[in-house]
Amino acid sequence: MLGAEIKRDGKFRETGNIYIETSEKSHPDKPEFTPSGILRKDNSWLYVIGDEKTIYIFSTKYLQLLANRYQVKETPTSRGFIMPISEAE
Repeated sequence: MLGAEIKRDGKFRETGNIYIETSEKSHPDKPEFTPSGILRKDNSWLYVIGDEKTIYIFSTKYLQLLANRYQVKETPTSRGFIMPISEAE
């Protein structure tokens, strides 16, 4: 209803990066990823990420434009990109 996707990244202080998700799958055995995060087709226009002390707020369109500038990270159920905290700030 708010138009914001809110994500908790509990590792960004340790890694120095935030992880912006672009696609996911419900189970590692599924062959294809589906759009999620900043690529999900819903009413989200803001992407909020952080922890209990710090949050970063971005426009989803801005993050979509930046997606190709950063290193892609993939796990068995998630795909996204890594943005250094220094650039997020």
